[in-house]
Order: sequence, then structure tokens, then C-alpha cells
Amino acid sequence: MEKSQIITKISELKASSKKRNFNQTLDLIVNLKDFNLKTEKLETYVQLPYDLGKKIKICAFVDSELITSAREKCDKIITKDEFSEWKNPKLVSKLAKEYDIFISQANLMKDVAMIFGRVLGPLGKMPNPKFGAVILPKDNLKQTVEKFRKSVKLVVGKEAILKIPIGKENSSEEHVAENIRIIIETLEHTLSKGKHNIKNILIKFTMSNPIILFAHSKKEEAEEKE
Repeated sequence: MEKSQIITKISELKASSKKRNFNQTLDLIVNLKDFNLKTEKLETYVQLPYDLGKKIKICAFVDSELITSAREKCDKIITKDEFSEWKNPKLVSKLAKEYDIFISQANLMKDVAMIFGRVLGPLGKMPNPKFGAVILPKDNLKQTVEKFRKSVKLVVGKEAILKIPIGKENSSEEHVAENIRIIIETLEHTLSKGKHNIKNILIKFTMSNPIILFAHSKKEEAEEKE
């Protein structure tokens, strides 16, 4: 989908939406088809060219080697010596609500899993080495943090749908459109059937009705089934 087409749709959404007393989030909604929830899985991070209009808050589990740099780059750090203070699941739940991304020094992962995993795991917030959230003392923490500041998580849960915050009401239309284009391109390369797994794509503000960004026509769906 061309960026110019996406910009036009964002303008239409703004024109048709009632003005609210707060800066609404702009969500991208992707409805999937022919996606088997029992056998297929989608969970990945996408680094976007532009920020999402809000600060992504990052919490780091670190040991002595990374304390100084983590304190400078992250929003919160929890050192190995402080782990014993977090044995209450209610405290960990509060932490999970406050921070978007959790990263960890590799040698601490066993303890992180034991103390924080019971809460962070089901929420999909455990530091994941596959996504670069588990780091070595020699790694460039600045690059890791900057990557996650501009990343969104694409994950399919119990329903074949993705809801992705990709900007704010006052975000640049061009920036939001480029973020959307990157996400669609990523999905087309990640899904097992590519673009044929996508039923339709919508955009909406927090309190607006959605508008269609893309949808397969009945003719196209019939041709795919042949």
C-alpha cells in the first residue's frame, strides 16, 4: 500500500472524528484470515522509523557491569542486590503495568525468571533473547534501548487480530503513515500466507469509529479460494 494512500485515510479519520479533550492514540487494527490459532503463532517486534507519540518506558535488570549505563539510558533499573525486595507478586504486577519493555543482563536471567517470571511471563513482558532484550555486559546498551524506544510488538493472542498503537492524534501524518507501511510490510513477510492472511486493515482513534485502510474485495477472496 502506498504511503500517500495511507496519509489520505489518516486525513479522512481526522476529519470524521469528534475532537476530544485529550490527545487520542491512533491504533492500527489488522484482522487476519486463514490463520490457525492452534498451530500458528505470531510474536515479534518491529523497529519503526518514527516514535509512537509517547515515551516507551524501559526497565532493566542489571548487575554491577551495566548499572551506570543502564541508569543513564533506562527509566528504571533493578540490580541483582535488589531482587530480594521483589518477592511480592503485587509489587511485580504494579511494575509490569508501569513499564512497557523489560531487558535483562544475560547472567541474571535465571533469577529474573524465578522472581519476576510468574507475573511478566503471562503478560508477554519477560526479557526475550530472540528480540534482543537479553544483553551481555559488553553489549551496547544505548543501541538496545534506542531500538526498543521505537519498536512495537506484533502479537496474535486468543483472536486472529492485531491492535497496534502507532501514533497520536497530533502525530505527523507522514510519520504515522510510514510506521503503518513498515508494519504492513513486516506482516506480509512474516505471516505464513503473506498478504493473503490479511482480511482487512482499519485505523481508529481511542474514541472514534474505525475507517477501512485496506480490505480484500469479494472477488479477490473468491479468486484466492479457487
